[in-house]
Amino acid sequence: MSLMEWSEELDIKVDDMNNEHKNLLNIMNLMFDMYKENPNNPEFRGLFLSLKDATVEHFTNEEEFMEKMNFSGIATHKIIHKKLLETFGEHLAKYEENGSVDHTFFDFLKFWLRSHIVGIDTKYGQEYQDSQKTA
Repeated sequence: MSLMEWSEELDIKVDDMNNEHKNLLNIMNLMFDMYKENPNNPEFRGLFLSLKDATVEHFTNEEEFMEKMNFSGIATHKIIHKKLLETFGEHLAKYEENGSVDHTFFDFLKFWLRSHIVGIDTKYGQEYQDSQKTA
């Protein structure tokens, strides 16, 4: 059983961003599956760092996309990204210190991805779709 499955609810109607969201979800699911199988798997750290890198890259790409489309909510969105990266960094620091994670890490990942996409990213997706209709 995966941490989270892709669904139509997560589709923001921007293909590039959807693909990046799917990549983040894939890495999260790999981490979750690996952790369930063996919480001490030495390869877990590599996935953790891959997720960090993919997240930073995604947030950068997403912010560039929002700037190009002149998204009205970009300032707030950037603040949310910064806070998410800080929380992610706290989890990574705990992992580096203890060599393990607990359920709160996976709860954070699941909540973060679903709530961020559905509650936040859909706003720029809708604004983008609306702009395409008038173009």
